[in-house]
Amino acid sequence: MSPKAQRAARALVAGLAGAGIIALSLWAHLVIGNFEMLAGLGYAGPGSRPVTEFGLLLDTVRFSAILVLPQALLAAFSGPWPLRALLAVLFAFGWYWVAERVAGGFASATGGGWLPGEAFAALIYRPVLTPAIWALAVLTFVFVIWRFCRRPG
Repeated sequence: MSPKAQRAARALVAGLAGAGIIALSLWAHLVIGNFEMLAGLGYAGPGSRPVTEFGLLLDTVRFSAILVLPQALLAAFSGPWPLRALLAVLFAFGWYWVAERVAGGFASATGGGWLPGEAFAALIYRPVLTPAIWALAVLTFVFVIWRFCRRPG
């Protein structure tokens, strides 16, 4: 396998790992800190399915799968620390984006829709739990990038 193909394969593995880290960390956050409230609200829309832990896992996987290719592309170009720091920041924004999409699928307490950022603030954010899981997810992804994308190719 050529060095470019090896680098692309490592970047794809890093992108898949990043999406998995986002999905699993957000799912753990939802189950640990928010499950009772989310189950009480239910999903938005007529005839929606009940809120279950497996349903939340499917939601997080569905939205984080969209980030595989962007994360793989960014991982392919990760090099010195400034690029890896930028990659960590973009990963954190990706985590927030997935959390916002998952939260936006739940019914609003007022019966209307959610404004941008409102669903995350109302349904997901917890003062200690969210920053801790978010930071742990980012550090895990930085370790994955360091491990898979450290060799030049």
